[in-house]
Amino acid sequence: MKWLAFAALILTISNPVFALEFRFGPEFTVMPFGSNATIAQLAFHIKKHLIDDQPEGAKFTFRRDGVNVRDRLTSPNGWQLSYYQDSGGLELLTNPMTIQQFKKYKNDIQDAVFASASVCGYFPALWTGGGHINIDVTNFHDRPMLFRNFIVDLLNHNELFMGIFEYNGVSTTVSMPHELASTSDIPAAIEMIEVLRRSHNFTFFTVVDTLQRFLKGHSFAFNKIWDDRRLEIRAVRPQASMDVWIHQIELLEARINYLEKFRGPIPYKPRVPWSNSKVRDGKPPVDPQEALKSFYVYVRESGLPWQDHRDYLWPQWIRAQENESISQLERFEQSEWFLEQEKQQNCESRLTGEAL
Repeated sequence: MKWLAFAALILTISNPVFALEFRFGPEFTVMPFGSNATIAQLAFHIKKHLIDDQPEGAKFTFRRDGVNVRDRLTSPNGWQLSYYQDSGGLELLTNPMTIQQFKKYKNDIQDAVFASASVCGYFPALWTGGGHINIDVTNFHDRPMLFRNFIVDLLNHNELFMGIFEYNGVSTTVSMPHELASTSDIPAAIEMIEVLRRSHNFTFFTVVDTLQRFLKGHSFAFNKIWDDRRLEIRAVRPQASMDVWIHQIELLEARINYLEKFRGPIPYKPRVPWSNSKVRDGKPPVDPQEALKSFYVYVRESGLPWQDHRDYLWPQWIRAQENESISQLERFEQSEWFLEQEKQQNCESRLTGEAL
């Protein structure tokens, strides 16, 4: 079996798969923490910083969008920043861009968004919503199976919305997949999609329509597709920095490309058990070790290093809590299972010549 796995690995190396590239749009959200600065003062500061305080050749241009009533600032480098008030905080958006474009403008955006806000005492609103990730779905239009599998994969890896990307057991606007798990909505939607596939009426649009029809009325972890162009993943904590943002969108794009190799439907089978009795205590209703193990699989199957995706976990898992000698993350990374997985990954990396 080991030789078969090795042969499969060599075959994959010698026959690389063309990778899909997606555009992403952020919804960075900042709130005042120990600050008396108003939203208007923060917006004024951002505008002043990006126009008046910049040297010639680096000044942003400003315009007011009369349709959406948003201030828009355009960098001489070519990217745009817009912002508006939302739920007591400020939401800052850029134009949709690829991962490579975000990397190119990373320092500019870090300064324009996070540094500008921090000067006024505004910081990422970790516990108040926002942070949504928008994905341009153009690449899915002729790949309905990939879109269907991406959605089912998100549902299967329910740890993503129960501690990894977010968990808010109180909010009615950011609900988690487990809140629908006791109903027949998700299995019924997936079964209807399979009926469409078998009847050859299986397109991106029929998949979208079926999901929206069966899940109508539920606030879902991903619940908006505007004009069949954008999927909004809502259950994500506001990103603490551009590093976190880039790591998250790299993970989603890599995961989609991982799923591209599956030609048939993957089964709907949530990976992490959850406890109904814990749903209302404000903590993820899952075993942290099981959630971290499942997320590790999600990251490594996607071909990415674990170290890039451990800084945006549920904060109480990263730091040791009361009555804990070590944090949940430390406990996981000291487990025999984790150490064995890392050993195997290191061996594979040496075989392929990848950086460890």
